[in-house]
Amino acid sequence: MWADIPIAELAGYQCSDQGKVRGPRRELSEWTDERGCKRVKAAGRPYAVHLLVLTTFVGPRPDGAVPRWLNGDPADNRLVNLKWWTGEEQEVQTRVNRCRNNHLYTPENTQTWGTGNRVCVACRNGVATVTELPEVL
Repeated sequence: MWADIPIAELAGYQCSDQGKVRGPRRELSEWTDERGCKRVKAAGRPYAVHLLVLTTFVGPRPDGAVPRWLNGDPADNRLVNLKWWTGEEQEVQTRVNRCRNNHLYTPENTQTWGTGNRVCVACRNGVATVTELPEVL
């Protein structure tokens, strides 16, 4: 489904729920930036496709929200894969995926007790917190 992009500078441009952008004459070609995000050039300047899709179909960015790809693939800009992610949701996701010292829970770094509780192997082995290792950030 195609819809007009609600940005004044992009009058005549449309976005599809499949993550494509077209101008007055044709579908725009995409390129991938250094972060893996798809971009298009519209009205003389580059735009991130995911932001155009979210703005067109979901609405303007809420205060403090960031775009999120639900499947983790920044090249997949289908509407079903995108959402505005609030700070509160980010905090909950961080608690789910990281220990209290900000180490990522991965299969190699996670031990599960008989009660079902997770233990961070890095913390158990005395590895410094992620914030104490600025060269890693």
